[in-house]
Amino acid sequence: MFNPMKLFKSEKDKRVDKIKESCGCVCYCKDCDEPLNDTSKVETLSDGVYQYTCVSCGSKSIFNFNIAPVPILID
Repeated sequence: MFNPMKLFKSEKDKRVDKIKESCGCVCYCKDCDEPLNDTSKVETLSDGVYQYTCVSCGSKSIFNFNIAPVPILID
């Protein structure tokens, strides 16, 4: 069934599409569900383990990129 709302993407959806094109995956803030890959502060904790600080809420999320084909939220 045709859904006319699918024709119009939100700014967040456009942002997510852009992140997917450049990074291949999108990491989201565990507290506010904001995409982290583009504007958040990122620190390398160890090989393949990164801590993102959300620009929207300030929450810290740690992802492991080594243990699966997609990043896994570990904290």
